[in-house]
Parts: sequence; C-alpha cells; structure tokens
Amino acid sequence: FVEPPASPESVGLLDVYPYLGRLLSLRLEGEAAERARQLDPQALQTQVQAALRHLIRALAARQPLTIVLEDVHWADATSSELLTLLIDLVATERLLIGLVMRPERDTAGWRLVQAFRQDLDSRLTEIALDALTEAESQQLVSYLLEIEALPERIRHIILRKAEGNPFFVEEVIRMLIERSAIIQQKGRWV
Repeated sequence: FVEPPASPESVGLLDVYPYLGRLLSLRLEGEAAERARQLDPQALQTQVQAALRHLIRALAARQPLTIVLEDVHWADATSSELLTLLIDLVATERLLIGLVMRPERDTAGWRLVQAFRQDLDSRLTEIALDALTEAESQQLVSYLLEIEALPERIRHIILRKAEGNPFFVEEVIRMLIERSAIIQQKGRWV
C-alpha cells in the first residue's frame, strides 16, 4: 500500500487521475494512459488504492466529507477490500462514511461491516431498521395509493411480496401499475 503524502496539496493530477480513471473505465490519453498502462494488475491496484486515499484526503481537507454507499450487500470482494483500506481515514480526516445495506451476513459487503466494527469501535454507529408490521405496511399502501376500498386480493399480494420492506412495497405497487392491475381513473387509483 502506498501512503499519500502528508499534504493533499502536494498530490498532482497525474498521481490520481490515471488510476481513478482506469477504475472508472474512462478513456485515458497521453501520459495518464501511459502511467496506467505500464503497471501490472497488482501495482495498478496499489495505485488505485493510493489515488482514492489522495482524493478523499484532498476533499476532506477542503470541507467535511460524507460518503454514502448504498446496497453494500451487493459489493464484490475487491470493492469491499478497497473500502476496508479507507477505514483509518475516518480517524484522521473530516470524513463520515455511511453504509446502507441489508443484513446479509454471507456477502463480501458484510465482511466490510465487520471490518468497520472492528476498526472503528466507539466511532461506529449502527442503525438497524426492522421490517414494517402488517399494519404499517397496509398504512403505507393506503398512503401511496389513496384507494379507500383496495381489494383484499391486491392488498394481500402487495403485503406478501413486500415482506415488510417499505421499498419493496413501493416496487410491488409500481409493478402492479405497470401491469395495469391498478389504474388511475378520474384522478384516483382503482
């Protein structure tokens, strides 16, 4: 691992751009392309890690920085490993990292959560959201659709498929609308 210089200002564009550009599949030209092309995969990975640290440190030096990563349960092992290498920056930089994920313990993303727990200890705050109860799910459906007399069959489909997840409630309703099981007439859902 290549540690960034003490001062983010001492980092040049070519210390960051070629490697983050490669990570993001940007078309590189000139010296940037040459720098990225010269490296074997392991050296490139090391440079990507260093470049990401440079970027985060520089941004956090300007103003407090918040990074929110959604759907971490879908992260692959390489991405989780890369993010694990950023944990120590939370202690030294004006940085807040938020991980949003389902509690799927057999994923690479969950290993990232475990690393955050281990390394951040008291600086870590976890917020676990419980599934909606059936009554709360029904209330959400009623709010979203504003149908006073939603047929029991449709209500049951929504609640069964959503399993108490508010996002899934919305997605199931969207699917039913797309399939014309729920339609709008005279400004109302029926």
